[in-house]
Amino acid sequence: MKKNKLNEKEEYMMELIHNLRQPLQAIDGYSNIFLYEKKYDERMMKNINNASQMMRKMLIDGHDFLDEEFELRLKLYTSKEINDFLAENIIPLANEKGIEYILKNSNEFQIDMDLNMFYQAHTNIVTNSAEANATKLKQENSIDGDYFKMVFTDNGKGINHENLKKVRCCGFTDKPDGTARGINYLYNFANTFKGWVEINSIENIGTELEVVGLRKSK
Repeated sequence: MKKNKLNEKEEYMMELIHNLRQPLQAIDGYSNIFLYEKKYDERMMKNINNASQMMRKMLIDGHDFLDEEFELRLKLYTSKEINDFLAENIIPLANEKGIEYILKNSNEFQIDMDLNMFYQAHTNIVTNSAEANATKLKQENSIDGDYFKMVFTDNGKGINHENLKKVRCCGFTDKPDGTARGINYLYNFANTFKGWVEINSIENIGTELEVVGLRKSK
């Protein structure tokens, strides 16, 4: 089961959302940090907030430009279909990056999802683990009532305590050339399914990501 190709308009919309949401979330998050710590220049903060409002408007204009609402292609996928998809698309990617991918998928793990969004979320996680020098990445999928839960655990270099607080609030990245696009995409992925992301990490031990969302769209 290969991922579907996006049409031109969908590709444009996804790229627009990716490009704008990351700096928007970073600006909003750092603004909150500065405001709470009372270490800021008011004029600078006003400019940052103005910029975030401009980016919000750009998102709306992007939707209007396309003349149609961007819709997810949600479909109910069974546990076997998800296993097959990960085995064909994600596990080989992890192996190419030198990562052993361990999958534990509950037989009850049947969820409504957009295959392209599911694919992008997983590729981001694999990429982040590879950049953290991980050699193992374990994924456990389960169902808890109306919610699905995906837990990813790697043995990479982890995140120190101070940076972890920044990652949780505003998609901070400690990579010199990083954009925090990967973690922000996961937040967007979870929000789409009215869920959340929990991040726990121990420096030099590894990182655990828990992604939770509603299993059914209706």
